[in-house]
Amino acid sequence: MEVNITARNLTVSDRFRDYVADRTHKVEQLAHKVQSFEIKVTRHDHSKTSGPEDQVELTVFEDRKSTRLNSSHT
Repeated sequence: MEVNITARNLTVSDRFRDYVADRTHKVEQLAHKVQSFEIKVTRHDHSKTSGPEDQVELTVFEDRKSTRLNSSHT
């Protein structure tokens, strides 16, 4: 299974990459015909008072369909 991790406005740490590698089997348990998945991590700096907001988007590609999950954290 192919795993792609991309980041915008921040650097993805080795610790995060290791965490993703350790959790890959969980995705395979939930979706049995996974071909690949993409993780996009984005840091938005909306204003100086509210601070940065991190957004993580996970897209799982299976036979003939894809599933996308989003999460944000301030």
